[in-house]
Amino acid sequence: MKAAAITGMAGLGLLLSEVAALAQPGPTFDCGKAEHETESLICQDEELAAKDRKLAGVYSQAIAAMEEVDAGGQEAIRELKTMQRGWIGGRNDC
Repeated sequence: MKAAAITGMAGLGLLLSEVAALAQPGPTFDCGKAEHETESLICQDEELAAKDRKLAGVYSQAIAAMEEVDAGGQEAIRELKTMQRGWIGGRNDC
C-alpha cells in the first residue's frame, strides 16, 4: 500500500511540474545557447515554444514510465534517448 501511495505522489509531482512548465513562456532550452536555425525559430515563435514544452512533457512522462520498469528499464531509457537525438537531428535537417 505504501509503494502505491509513493508512486501516486511521484506521479502527481510529475504532473504538477509539467503543468508549471507548460505555463512558462519560451521553449525548454536556453535560447541564448541556440546552435541551430530550428532552435532559433522555436525561440522566436510562441506557438512553437509551447509545442516544444508539450513535447518535453510527453518525453518526461515516457522516461518516468520506463524508470518504473524494473527489468530492462535502463536499456529502454537509453534507446529512447538515442531515438530522441535522432529525431532532433531529423527535425533539424528539415
